[in-house]
Amino acid sequence: MKKLVFFIFVAFISVNLSFSQENNQKKVGLNLGTDIVSKYVWRGSQFGQSVPALQPYMELSAGSIVAGFFGSTGLSGTNSFQEFDFYVGANFIDDMVSAYIYDYYFPSLSSDYFDYNYLTTGHTFELDLLFNGTEKIPFTALLAVNFFGADALKIDNDPNSVHFNDRIGIKHSTYFEAGYVKTLGKIEFNPFLGFNLTNAVDANPNTGYVGENGYYSDSMGLIHAGIKVSKKIEITDKFSLPVFAQVSTNYQAKQVFYVFGLSF
Repeated sequence: MKKLVFFIFVAFISVNLSFSQENNQKKVGLNLGTDIVSKYVWRGSQFGQSVPALQPYMELSAGSIVAGFFGSTGLSGTNSFQEFDFYVGANFIDDMVSAYIYDYYFPSLSSDYFDYNYLTTGHTFELDLLFNGTEKIPFTALLAVNFFGADALKIDNDPNSVHFNDRIGIKHSTYFEAGYVKTLGKIEFNPFLGFNLTNAVDANPNTGYVGENGYYSDSMGLIHAGIKVSKKIEITDKFSLPVFAQVSTNYQAKQVFYVFGLSF
């Protein structure tokens, strides 16, 4: 995997502008840019302080195969939240269906990027299955499952087990999100509902069980509901600036979020 990451990184930094070409009847492309968001909110949780974040990205595509990097850095000056992700994926049925594997890395969990011990690593590996919708079916769906790394830990709750209260694996935390896409004029509306599908087992004072913590939430149910509104502001005949605003809530945490962002 290290060799794969290095190869794609070299491919990215060797090209400065987006390009496309026909190669064995496959379209090859490179896209890079950055988003600036007023705060970083993801799946019902705010990452870092309530400060703007810079989120650069690079993506290489070859036919239906894609690979890329995503990063986020809080612009607070001190103790800013950081994230560095790598992903690979493929699109099927005219891009209607996609499958991705993400490697999320959080330096705050481990300063050693090459630490892959699931008890100490800063990486979380996730499998995503997506339905991207069509013009006739303007609905989207995402199913995301953590399969390795810094997921919530599974703790043995059997008082008769020799592993009672021991860490016996990860929870394989699962997130599902359903969305709807509607365009009115030049404005795109995207309401969505996101659910945590994994329960954490509560502590039990009668047996001495210490309990578990969830990755998204300790309880199954709705954790992210809201609407995202997007528009491209025309600056010149050849240049437009994509902007978006999102209002959402984490129902279980009793929190609300407003995020404004723009892309370059």
